[in-house]
Amino acid sequence: MMISADDKRLYTIPETAQVLGIGRTTVYDLLASGQLKRVKVGTRALIHADCIDEFVARLMAEQHPETIAELPAAA
Repeated sequence: MMISADDKRLYTIPETAQVLGIGRTTVYDLLASGQLKRVKVGTRALIHADCIDEFVARLMAEQHPETIAELPAAA
């Protein structure tokens, strides 16, 4: 079975920064503050795609609570 980029589940710090449109330093700050969670694989810190999605959903809920009701339910 071939895994496509769309099926990617774990992201490096630079990849997470790119996905979120922020800098690497900000990703490290979010990890340090507990706002974003990571897993360790050997010596590598990786961020699960679900953690990225949860972080974005939390931001939306905090900053735009009125739009949460309009968002489609996660599948």
